[in-house]
Amino acid sequence: MVSVIFLAATSAAALAPGLAGLLPARFPVAVTLLVFAGLVAVSAVIATLSSGIRSMNTQESP
Repeated sequence: MVSVIFLAATSAAALAPGLAGLLPARFPVAVTLLVFAGLVAVSAVIATLSSGIRSMNTQESP
């Protein structure tokens, strides 16, 4: 599950600059802000509810 989330995040990060340029060019600023706020809200909810992310252990490098 965690690898799927990371894959989706990596894919979205690659598309973000294009989306950030396309939305304001085609839609009003209010719509663009609502879309980005919605995307951030969805990712926050997924990160909060995902048991895989919360159970990950970080390891310090020696």
